[in-house]
Amino acid sequence: MQNREKYFDVISYFQYVQELIREKADNMEKVCGQLEKEELNNSYIENLTHLNNELNHEFVKYYTLQEDVLFPELEKVLPTPTSTNAMRSEHTQILQFFEKIKEELNKKDGVKKDLIIYTVISFVDILRRYLHKESDTILREAGSFLPDSTQQEIYLKILDRVCS
Repeated sequence: MQNREKYFDVISYFQYVQELIREKADNMEKVCGQLEKEELNNSYIENLTHLNNELNHEFVKYYTLQEDVLFPELEKVLPTPTSTNAMRSEHTQILQFFEKIKEELNKKDGVKKDLIIYTVISFVDILRRYLHKESDTILREAGSFLPDSTQQEIYLKILDRVCS
């Protein structure tokens, strides 16, 4: 993978992907900022649809790796209830936002400019808060509670899935 130099362990991998997600969310927000000043047209709808699809794709890979590889290991060492349950719930909420944006952009009776701007801005805010919690909670717990050998095993599993 060409971006491997950007990360070197499980924590830096997730931080790297978080930054990719933030950049894509920032792009969606910038498009909405431009849209506020102009008329809604097919170019904006296509651009937002593309950005939403890209971000959704990146997020699904991110949360799937967490839920399949990282969370099970954390749940072995964290006291119950674990923070992973809350994060799973937030994954569901974020996925619902992707769907809401997609639905709004595909409305047959026309996209409502103010509604799509509001939905995207709300989504980006929730996504940023989620990523902040991920860094402050899940990644900190992984670094603190998981032995180095387990972190290395998780990292190798992630690389195997990402590079295949």
